[in-house]
Amino acid sequence: MELTPASPMQISQFIPLLILSLSIHAAPPTQAPESLHIGIIDFPPNYSCRDGAFKGAYTTLLKQVSAKAGFKHTLSCYPPKRLYTFLSNGKVDFFMGLNTTSEYLNHVLISENAIKHVELRLYAMPQKTLPESKDHWQGNRFVIQNGYNYGGLITHLENLERQGEIALYRSAEHSNALKMLYSDRADYLLAYKTTTDDISNDMNAPELIYQTVFNVNLHFIISKQTPAAAEVLQRIEAAYRSLESH
Repeated sequence: MELTPASPMQISQFIPLLILSLSIHAAPPTQAPESLHIGIIDFPPNYSCRDGAFKGAYTTLLKQVSAKAGFKHTLSCYPPKRLYTFLSNGKVDFFMGLNTTSEYLNHVLISENAIKHVELRLYAMPQKTLPESKDHWQGNRFVIQNGYNYGGLITHLENLERQGEIALYRSAEHSNALKMLYSDRADYLLAYKTTTDDISNDMNAPELIYQTVFNVNLHFIISKQTPAAAEVLQRIEAAYRSLESH
């Protein structure tokens, strides 16, 4: 059967119908949420979840930035591993942490610039000798805070543990990790400066020697499961710049 070409009038009548059909079936643009669920960890004094109260300079910062960006917020404190899982599945929208954490790295958007910096240290009692580098960690007992990634350094420690070259103890509490060091149940404590200073001051404990392992950057983290996640991150970053300029 021979097809007859459509006339200009038929084409002009068809175009509005096509546009109407496309507009009906096109997905509506994703809207950013009105409220963000902010997750924090117990990382005193920057994040603190003691006695059911959410405190600390970083906690305050996330709340201020969220409000400045036009979001309401809810806030919860989680163990690190659970927080990483919740960022991956969208149960937590907003956090400020490491951009090297493998548990959530492919499931989040990360601010281009670092927001804060924290120092990772290796601590020992004054009578101990600090190793020259992590290549000299073999043959010692280490205590760490359970659930922390330590900028990826946890992998090195666990490899040494599997090879039987170090003893690796994991503590659920910062204070217990320090007590292990003070009581000579561990040779070295791997911990962040601000947290260790805060806890040791509360304990009125003797001064420790230390070496800086490295300084790590903290970034704003937005779950990719958050609606309009890219827009949310842009608004958060703009709000932070605005707060910093005043």
